[in-house]
Order: sequence, then C-alpha cells, then structure tokens
Amino acid sequence: MRQAKTLKICANHLVVSTTKMQEHAGSDKSCVWHAADFADGEVKEEMFAIRFGSVENCKKFKDLVEEIAESLTKNEGKENEDGSSTAGLLDKLTVTERKPEISAKAESTESGKDTETKAEATPSE
Repeated sequence: MRQAKTLKICANHLVVSTTKMQEHAGSDKSCVWHAADFADGEVKEEMFAIRFGSVENCKKFKDLVEEIAESLTKNEGKENEDGSSTAGLLDKLTVTERKPEISAKAESTESGKDTETKAEATPSE
C-alpha cells in the first residue's frame, strides 16, 4: 500500500488467518488492523488504519480481507489433516532387508547372459 500523495510505501504485509479488521472508532469509513509489516526493510508488528471515501468501499475492503483470512484458516485445517494422514501412513511404513540369496541368484543369472552372448559372437568370427 502506498500513501496517496507521496506514493511512499506505508504497508507491506501479508493477510494471514489471524488478521482481524475492525471499524475505527467514530467513523464508518475507516478500518484498523494489526499486521507484521515489512515497509521499512525489517519486520515489525504495526497497527494500520485506512480511510475510504464511502462506507460501501470500506465495507467491501473489510469483507474481502476477512474472506481471505477465512479461506486461509480453512486451508490450514486441510493441511493439518493431510499432514496427520501422512504421518499415520509413515507410522505404518516398514523396511525389510533382502535376503543375500536373492541378490546372488540375480547376479548369477546376469553373468550367465553375458557368457552366452560372448559364446555366440565367437563362432561367427
């Protein structure tokens, strides 16, 4: 967000699930909220206020921010459910060792194929 006349950055933050918009005391055209701001190059907890030209625009802004915060809350719930189900699957996961006989049989089979190929190539020379 930038100031109207100077175009200076005055708000640089994310809308998070804990963002709560409130009407500013005494005016229906303004809102206040708290956020972790990065406008000055370092993160600081700040309180912001914004004033609109009409009550309708203020309400639209407030409703939109609250809608975004709600959707983030729902997404966090889904991520927690996905994480829990993944953790449950990982708990059931087991690792078993292969028996040495299986790998020895595979090696002897592969070496047998190599000798057959060499034997076929020898008579044709």
